[in-house]
Amino acid sequence: ADVYAVYALDANTCWVTTSPATGAYIYKTTDGGTTWTQQFFQSGGFGNGIWFKDANNGFFTGDPVGNRWSIFRTSNGGTTWDSTGMYQASGGAAGWNNSLFVSGNSIWYGTNQTKIWYSPDFGNTWQIQTTTGQANSYAVWFNNATTGLAGGTNFLATANGGTTWAAVTVPGTGNVSGITGEATNWYVIRQATGLYQSTDNGATWTTAYTAPAGSFYHISKARTGTAIWACRSNGAISKGWGVPVPVEFTSFA
Repeated sequence: ADVYAVYALDANTCWVTTSPATGAYIYKTTDGGTTWTQQFFQSGGFGNGIWFKDANNGFFTGDPVGNRWSIFRTSNGGTTWDSTGMYQASGGAAGWNNSLFVSGNSIWYGTNQTKIWYSPDFGNTWQIQTTTGQANSYAVWFNNATTGLAGGTNFLATANGGTTWAAVTVPGTGNVSGITGEATNWYVIRQATGLYQSTDNGATWTTAYTAPAGSFYHISKARTGTAIWACRSNGAISKGWGVPVPVEFTSFA
């Protein structure tokens, strides 16, 4: 089955979600991918994102089942998953792969209805943040508790944790499906060959890299170190070194 989301805690420990026709699954490896153990199954579900803030505490979100958002937590490394107290009616909305972002206890995930769902307390309570003028939030990223970007057909920025979002201009065309950053530096891709960078918190942008082939579909920075990784539609991967300001990009395949 296709793997739609992945979260690696370290070189050995990683979780992935797959969503064949039967429903949503979560698998975990603790030996660098040599073996995988199924930890979760939701009949009829479709997993959009998974994130762990440490070895024990993780969060999973998926498309609604029975008009209820699929949101689950674990406190034991994924051995068990629970949605108790996290019932949220979807209102007919759907989510997007990799639109989930977690920072500490704060959780955001994008939808297709001019809304981003936000929890300040790791899922105990939820709020709706309105993305006026942008129906789809394919990617969400925060560099700190207040400063974030959301991407769809265009970009929106917030300086207050998502309470309000406003349009920001970024070069290129196409849907925004990947955002990453650190401090005042941002890196975004638009399902095309360009990878764009801002070093002044989105005020100005430059083209950091142009792929030789294939369109960029997702981008993320390493949890430690200085690397940025971006995957492309032709199966190739690009890597940049030097976070917060990459000084070199290269492509593999």
